[in-house]
Amino acid sequence: GNIRAIDLDKDESPEIIFNTSAPGNGNQINGTDDFHSYFIVLNNKGKLLFKKELGGEAGSTVVLTSETGINNYPDLFTFTYSGAISSYKNHPLIRWDVSNLKNIKTININTQIYSFYWPKVELFKMSPHLFLISPDTTIYILNSDLSIAKK
Repeated sequence: GNIRAIDLDKDESPEIIFNTSAPGNGNQINGTDDFHSYFIVLNNKGKLLFKKELGGEAGSTVVLTSETGINNYPDLFTFTYSGAISSYKNHPLIRWDVSNLKNIKTININTQIYSFYWPKVELFKMSPHLFLISPDTTIYILNSDLSIAKK
């Protein structure tokens, strides 16, 4: 998974945001299990602020942030690879409202996932664009509102 410390609510105290993967070996702890992937937000003292199940077994969720987005608040996105390797699935890319951690918009990326060649989503630093590289090497450039800027 990846872990980020970023001040989501501009209170000068960073929140801790991270994702989990779902290897499906039966472990359970704190209301989570490893048959699902999660997006989790903690305050700087480790108190749970938000937990959302996003993917199923053999899935993983990636958290993407920018320092400054709309109205000087950070942009917050999650991308979930969900389902079995080598199957065509819809993989949700979600833009989150940082003020209340509600889903603003979801688009589904329909692509084939290959073992050891996951699609990559990178937030270009200080840019309102997301870059997604699919296994067939198609590069998608998305605006922060998740509309396609260029393919």
